[in-house]
Amino acid sequence: MTNMHFLNSHHKFTGRLCSIVACIGLFVLTGCGQLPDIDEPANLSVQEGERLQESDFALLISNRSGLITYLGTDGNVYVTDQTGQVTTPITADANATSLESFNNAPEIKYYLLPTWSTAGQKLAFAQHHIRNESGQNVAQLQRVALPTQNDSESARKSTFTIFATNGDGTDTHALWEGEARPIYMYWAPNGETLSAILQPQNAGSLQFVVMSAADQSVDVLDIGAPLFWDWSPTSQQIMTHIGSGDGLERMGLLSLDGQVVEEIFDFELARFSSPDISPDGRLVAFPTRSEEDDDDDTWVSVFDFGTREKRVIERLDGDLLIDATFSPEGKHLAYVATKTSGPARGELAVYSLETGKLFVSNEKRVTAFFWSPDSQKIAWFERAESDLRSVDLNVLDLNSGESVLLMTGIQTTPQFAEVLSFHNQYQRSATIWSPDSRTVVFPMVQGESTVIVAMDAGGKIEPRRLGEGVVSFWSAE
Repeated sequence: MTNMHFLNSHHKFTGRLCSIVACIGLFVLTGCGQLPDIDEPANLSVQEGERLQESDFALLISNRSGLITYLGTDGNVYVTDQTGQVTTPITADANATSLESFNNAPEIKYYLLPTWSTAGQKLAFAQHHIRNESGQNVAQLQRVALPTQNDSESARKSTFTIFATNGDGTDTHALWEGEARPIYMYWAPNGETLSAILQPQNAGSLQFVVMSAADQSVDVLDIGAPLFWDWSPTSQQIMTHIGSGDGLERMGLLSLDGQVVEEIFDFELARFSSPDISPDGRLVAFPTRSEEDDDDDTWVSVFDFGTREKRVIERLDGDLLIDATFSPEGKHLAYVATKTSGPARGELAVYSLETGKLFVSNEKRVTAFFWSPDSQKIAWFERAESDLRSVDLNVLDLNSGESVLLMTGIQTTPQFAEVLSFHNQYQRSATIWSPDSRTVVFPMVQGESTVIVAMDAGGKIEPRRLGEGVVSFWSAE
């Protein structure tokens, strides 16, 4: 059952941001779940501190597919191709490169959240600008609590600006400026509207906003936390999930055509973060509680907007956290079911909406996954048993039934660790895959450097270093 009401109230919610860190590893093939076993070749290992081997052969045969944006270790935003040979600095004025710069600079600038549009090559990013008006160094001021918006006596002025630009750096313009910190951004499919979460200074709640790239208008849709959402293919609706421990959890469909209206879905929701609307806009995936009395089981479900019926995909034992995402062609639903206590990791399941066939991996440490654009592969990260700060990168090929363990013991960055922690939401707004589904990109710590790496998804070509950076994403085209 559903009911209609105008969105006109504020809600209080709780949430958190997480980060993990992760090193460098080896190639090995492995069987996975119910899929056929495959032979294991000799391992190729790289020791910590050793220079990452770069493949000149890969450079020569590389199919230039899309563009990669990354946040450099110097705090600037860059765009490059998958060879790393053609790099465009989108920004050049970041100066938060060291503790010394923080101590001596009268003002600090650095950038964050590079975000491609989900179609084409439009890029959004945010700037943090700290001004010091007291003569004290910024590092000293950093130890002081952030001022309120009305604190006129504060010597520290911290402002944020959200910019939009083309992939080649042209037509860069500001969409929004204020004192609230942007913590996540997500383009609508039409590439004209940017949604974002802003964190006001000295405020416990978050602002959920949409802003127009055409006229720079900004509308606040809701206030609270945590808040997860997915755009409909038409860019006229947003499916939201807002929840807390005080009974205010809800899932609703916002209609943005004219006055904002929210349709609340009256389901007994299980634990999850972001709902996912299918690419054709017909279905939405989310977990529900068992409808049986005194039963805490979790049901993976989809709701049909046309028929208004709920369909149960799988019934799972116990109280579980579910992260579910449709494949880009909409024929499969992949999800990880995780115990709500302990580290966020579980089994990867792939369900065919056409045949009802279900594949479940043998691995029980899957912590994040990302569909390839052609829907034929899934890149998935698992936590190492010996070091929870470390992750391994695998690629499952749904056609061949082979799973390739590309690299083990990856020590990654706090920025990308947050992407992994919130992969269910980042699946909607970003991808680590090249548009041709042949290569993945990710940051890793290598000795004293932090580098962006492009890696063949088949594990047959050595990875290539693209530049020094802390987080990276591929464009949709």
